[in-house]
Amino acid sequence: KDPLCLYQDGTVGYAGDKEVGTREPIAIVVTEKTATEKGMAIALKNASDFALFDAVGLMHWSRISTQSDFSDMKGYEYTYTTVAYNDNYYTYTGETFPTVSPGESVYEGSTDANFPAYYDAAHYPVTATGTNVGKWFLPSLGQWKVALMKLGKLKDSDFPTIDENSYGGEFGTATWDGEKVSKYFTDAGGDLKLTPSGYNFYHISGTRKGRPFGLTQYQMAVGLYKTKISWTADDYQEIGAAVRPFVYF
Repeated sequence: KDPLCLYQDGTVGYAGDKEVGTREPIAIVVTEKTATEKGMAIALKNASDFALFDAVGLMHWSRISTQSDFSDMKGYEYTYTTVAYNDNYYTYTGETFPTVSPGESVYEGSTDANFPAYYDAAHYPVTATGTNVGKWFLPSLGQWKVALMKLGKLKDSDFPTIDENSYGGEFGTATWDGEKVSKYFTDAGGDLKLTPSGYNFYHISGTRKGRPFGLTQYQMAVGLYKTKISWTADDYQEIGAAVRPFVYF
């Protein structure tokens, strides 16, 4: 059975339920809303196809440091609060600890984002009319896991263990039917760009894997191919990836 869509009015339904111009889908549901928990959905399109994680960090030293495993469900908090900032970085450099969240942070006197991936997710230009629909955010590794288990039918055992060796390129893979999942998005009026074989095109997560001394952080991302999913991590700040926002409802 096809997954449910989140509509702009905050309701859910199938892709075929849309009414052009009046009731349009904006996301694919990956967790349904309950009496006690909000639902979660993945946007129909990328906020950007390429965005840096940290635009001005010191090469290998990131201003962002987060929980680093597949149970990390804090993408919203990383985007809209200051909890993701790396205390070790600011202590070492002497820079002032930020008071503005990564999703809103721009260079002083400029409109250019300090943390483009977070910023692009937070400013995804799709507006909902339903008051139950929250703000778009950059998903964490755990939130990507929820989406891939729901849409791609992955099992918990398909996800690699993240340890001190989980960096420097691809460190884990799983099989899936990427074309089937991509069709869910096109049927709803969106798209999911799959990575061609032999190319590196990743979707970024809001999760950073830290090394023991706390300055070097590895950006975690997922590659979505036709027949496989791959996980990658890199510590270079200039490495960028596609931004696919998530939203609570």
